Amino acid sequence: MTYALNFVIPEGPTGPQGPKGEQGAKGENGTTGLNAYGGLYNSGGQINLGISTSTVANLPSSLPNYNLSYNGNNGILIDATGTYEISYHLLFTVSYATRVTINIRENANNIPNLGITKDLTTGTDYSYSGSTIVKLNEGDIITMNLLAQESTNINLNSGNGASLIVKKID
Repeated sequence: MTYALNFVIPEGPTGPQGPKGEQGAKGENGTTGLNAYGGLYNSGGQINLGISTSTVANLPSSLPNYNLSYNGNNGILIDATGTYEISYHLLFTVSYATRVTINIRENANNIPNLGITKDLTTGTDYSYSGSTIVKLNEGDIITMNLLAQESTNINLNSGNGASLIVKKID
């Protein structure tokens, strides 16, 4: 036969605190949101389009920006290479019926999947908008370009006529 003996030993008082240990290694920086952002807009006015001539949209007002800049010619200047989301919106009427194409350009090149072409008539509100994710390089300039088959005036709606926004997401 085997017997187990269980003894309860009372705990004594807590001893004094020991010395402070060494500081640990610094952790990785956390993310604070977007790596860069900004945009340009036009809250109303007119953009005159010639026959089959690409025109950079007049976007005279700037949104708050972080880690990118504006080139002074209605374009957004990319300050760091990376992956970006580009979005745009255009709300307007035309003075004369025609076919109008909008493209968002990286330097002089149309960015794929952002171009829209519509046959337009007078007296109708039109809305063009789109977004995509693309790789951009430091020094690239992003612009909104318009092309009309016949001369016309784009009459931007007041308040939210045109906007071009860029966000760095990596």
